[in-house]
Order: sequence, then C-alpha cells, then structure tokens
Amino acid sequence: MSMGQSSNQKIRIHADGHMVAAQSPRRRKLPVVLLLLPQNLPINRQIIAAVARKKWHSLDLAFRRRRVPESHLYQGAFIAGNPRDRNVIKMLRAGKSIVRLGYFPNVMDTFVPAVMPDWDAVGRLAAQHFAERDFKNVGFIGREPWQHFQQLFCSFQEHAYHAGLACHLLSAKQKKFHDNYDYIKSQILAWLETLPLPIGILAFSDRWAAELVYICSEAGYALPEQVAILGIGNDPEIVNACVPNLSSIDLDDARMVETSIDLLARMMRGTHPMQPTTRIPPKGVVVRTSTEILAVQDQAALPRCGTFGSTSIWIFRLMKWLIRWVCPATSWSGYSESISIVVSMRRSSANASRCFVICYAVQTIRLVNLPSIAVFAH
Repeated sequence: MSMGQSSNQKIRIHADGHMVAAQSPRRRKLPVVLLLLPQNLPINRQIIAAVARKKWHSLDLAFRRRRVPESHLYQGAFIAGNPRDRNVIKMLRAGKSIVRLGYFPNVMDTFVPAVMPDWDAVGRLAAQHFAERDFKNVGFIGREPWQHFQQLFCSFQEHAYHAGLACHLLSAKQKKFHDNYDYIKSQILAWLETLPLPIGILAFSDRWAAELVYICSEAGYALPEQVAILGIGNDPEIVNACVPNLSSIDLDDARMVETSIDLLARMMRGTHPMQPTTRIPPKGVVVRTSTEILAVQDQAALPRCGTFGSTSIWIFRLMKWLIRWVCPATSWSGYSESISIVVSMRRSSANASRCFVICYAVQTIRLVNLPSIAVFAH
C-alpha cells in the first residue's frame, strides 16, 4: 500500500488479480427547501417538523437576513407573506417550486399555489355553534374597507340567517381601527348598547377575541351569559391566557402543513397543481368558558355586574353534564324555553341558581321517563 493511500480505503480485487480502489456508493442528495415565514407564525414549528419527517433539509432565511442563496443550493420554498416579495420573484425567475401557506387568496396564486383555510366552512361552523346554544342574535366586527374578512362574514351571515339568527355587523374604519384603542373600545361599546342580549360575537382571530373579552368585561357585561365570544385559530398561548378562557375554531394547522408538504413534493417532481388554491376545512370548535352557555332570552333576570355566573354557571355545567351522561343523544333545543320561563319567574339573582336547578331537574325527569313530580319554587 502506498503512503498516500488511506489505510481504511476499500480495495476491490478483479478476477485477474488486479487491485483497484472501490468507489463508495453515492448518497441520494436530499432536497433543500427555504423558509420565508414570519417569526411569530404559530404554524412555523409544525412546518419545520414536517420537513424533517420528510427527510428534507430546511433553511430559514431569517438567519440569512432574508437573502436568497444561489439557485443550485435549494430546490423549493415555503412562504407565508406577500407572493410579490422581491425574494419570491427571484425564486420564481430561477424556476423554483414555491408553496404559500396563507389565510386569504391572492392574485399571484396562479404562480405560487396556496394552501389556506376554508372560510366558508369556518363561517358555517361559527353560526352552527351559536345556533346550538339557542342564541337568537350574533355579531361580527368587520373593517371598512373589507379586504380579507368579507368572505368570512358573508358565510357567517348566510348560515346564521338560515338558522333563524339575526346577524349584526359593526364596520370600523381600517386606519382608526388599528391605531386608536380608545376609538375601538368606544365604537364597540356603543354598538353593544344597540343590540339585544344575549349575543354571540365571532372574532376574526384569537387575539382580537381576547381584546373583546377585556373590553366587555371592563364594561360590566356578563361573559358568557350576555356576550359570548368565539375566536378563530385555537392558539393555546392566547385562548388560555384570558378570563374567561376562549372558545375557538381549530383551523387544523396540522392538515394544512401536511397538504403543503405533499403539494411542494409534487411540484418539485414537475407536477403543477390543477387548482391555484387548496382550502382546508376547520377541524371543529374547541369549546371553553367564553361560549359554554345556553342563551337565556330574558335578560332582565341577569344582573349587569356579572356576579350571576359565579354560582349558577357551575350548576348549569353540572346539570348539563348529567343530562348528557344520562341521555347522550339529547338535543339542546328544548332547554332554552324552559330556562326562559323559569328565570322569568325569578327576577332576583339570589334565586337564579335555584331556578336553573328546578329547570334542569324537570327536564331530566322528563327525558329519563321517571315518575312525574310537582316542583314548586318558593
């Protein structure tokens, strides 16, 4: 063996006794995908984990001061911002495959296919959620001009009307809506004063829903007895960080990520998608305290100070659990009328809890076909 030859280099011997250095098998080159994502996006970690499961390499441009490397160093990219960004244009000119994880359509989706939530399904799910709790009035706070949220509101309004709910809209000027918190608060409180209670409000994000919780609580509205608030996104850092905890629509980020991974893999193999956008339906409503209530239409029985919820709501939850345990297939449609009748007999908050107990006891006896008894409230 020559001095220049490595001691652990493999040698192959031919049949004629001639020895040659054996060539090691070539490793399959793994794709490198760029990540052009906002740092505060909750879905970021899921994207990175999914890329690792795919045995791809990921390169976050945040660590390169958003500078795109040479075209031969990567094969595709995930973006979450404006598809007209100069870096995106540079990648398109290099012939790279790009998938956008967005929330709303864009005119560039023909060139940069997008995966986004199905806002029609989100609006329908929100309307059904409030209808199942016997709300007769729902609300939505929009922007003027609409921009992104018009599709969500139109779906929410349409399905609310089909369910027999009155849908109320507050439109706010976009510039003031962002820049002046006092303006936002005054507009919302003035709007709430004109609405019949109870009302269920759909917020376009969890962060905005948390702001609504604070505004309504500070003004003395009972949550969720008078104002029930539903967010969108199910961000655990937000929904569990306010009182009451937020009910929220889970947009199924995991499915959005897996769909995006599969889409980029097909594009890097040369297959272009048939449709520019792929819409993912929501996973469902994660119910928490902010909407965990059956609407009582007689609001004269509810005090404005919010002390009503401390005792009666726990009794409400207990009886609700008992009824669902005894009769799991029971609909909630029959309870609102009974609650309204019983509570209307008792105007004082001191007897409100007793009224709830009487109401649910009567309903439970009726549902499980026990012998009928007479219950009197003294």
